[in-house]
Amino acid sequence: MLLMRFVLLLLLIFCGPLAFSQSYSFSQYEVEDGLAQSSVNCFLQDQYGNLWIGTSGGLSSFDGNAFVNYSVQDGLAGNEVYEIFQYGDSLLIATQQGLSVFDGEVFHNFEVKDKLGQPMPIRTIFRDSSGVINLIIAEQNLGIFDGHGIHLRGKLTKEYISAVAVDASGLPWVTTYQGNIYHLKNAKLVNAGLSHDGDYHFSDIIFDWQQQLWVASMQQGILKYDATSGQLKPFISLPEMGRTFKITQDREGMIWVGTSNGTFCFDPGTGEIDHKSRAFNSS
Repeated sequence: MLLMRFVLLLLLIFCGPLAFSQSYSFSQYEVEDGLAQSSVNCFLQDQYGNLWIGTSGGLSSFDGNAFVNYSVQDGLAGNEVYEIFQYGDSLLIATQQGLSVFDGEVFHNFEVKDKLGQPMPIRTIFRDSSGVINLIIAEQNLGIFDGHGIHLRGKLTKEYISAVAVDASGLPWVTTYQGNIYHLKNAKLVNAGLSHDGDYHFSDIIFDWQQQLWVASMQQGILKYDATSGQLKPFISLPEMGRTFKITQDREGMIWVGTSNGTFCFDPGTGEIDHKSRAFNSS
């Protein structure tokens, strides 16, 4: 799932506290500034405050001053980075050529091969209630990583899995681009029973601090789960948002949305929107 290069702008604001009422200062960083590639797929702020950015051209780290880039030439399994996951003092990095474990100095790579002997892409990484590291492999398969290797558990679905979020009880929720939401139980997908009206193509899912469920739809904006009715209901859908790719919650509780037309920030309590897609201060 590709985010446009401007989505990196929202990454930079996670380095410090936010308040919805304050004025935001944005800096735009591109390849010319040291970023590995301008198409940003994912990001992670590690325990030391560094930003790790997964791009279509490798892995970048940013300490607030400068970028350090890593690619297959440095030992990374693949240059297309789909997800970054904190794993103790190391990072797990999902790529199109397998899984990398980076301890800050060396990449240790693991792969699962298809019937033709080619490495299968690792799309998503999550930890279940028992502490096991799970992987979504080639959009449809479940695997686990035990620290020594990847073990394929089997095919979950014929659909295209877009994202996984784990709730407070440790239950994984899975979205697909075909517009379905499932629970993952005992290595099987079980329909979550959430009804909705419309033809949706889900791209991301999160639980906020209050354990409210939010879902991004590629064409229809952001939906929120209404526990009273048991339905997913449209929450924000503006023509200027374009396609909706990614949602995340910042340290102050605001919800940020990465879209094809920029970044949007909104208050999950009021729905008040602050559109920052063009509010750039170059530096």
